[in-house]
Amino acid sequence: MIDGDRNYEQPILARIIELFVLPARRQRLMGFLHAQKRYSQFLDELLHDARHIDSRILYEIPSDHREVDKVAEILRKAGVQGEAYLVGHCGPLEDGARGDFYELLKHCCGSMTDSLVFSISSEIAYYEGHEGFGYLYGLPRKFRPC
Repeated sequence: MIDGDRNYEQPILARIIELFVLPARRQRLMGFLHAQKRYSQFLDELLHDARHIDSRILYEIPSDHREVDKVAEILRKAGVQGEAYLVGHCGPLEDGARGDFYELLKHCCGSMTDSLVFSISSEIAYYEGHEGFGYLYGLPRKFRPC
């Protein structure tokens, strides 16, 4: 089941900032997050400005692994399961949707939208950009296929 509640959840988004954003840029994004009228700017900067993301937590998914089944296989091996939270939108899903990680992933993987599917329990995320590139955020090195 996927819940498309449009009310974003600050604690989850704050955790995403803590885990994936460079320390020097966290305060800026937290400021946008906490100023309700600036939420769209928060989304824009988190999803479109790679300078905010800590490159040490990134794993670029090779182009021959970007199909949803292959991405899901990598994530299952890392223990990703349970509920997820969507930042951005993909397919019919709106920003703030919650549901099973793999159900959200099915909609977002290959969608060529700027979106991030965050596993609440494992704190690993799948990010896809509008140009079709894909990254895993927070995937431990031992689970990276390349």
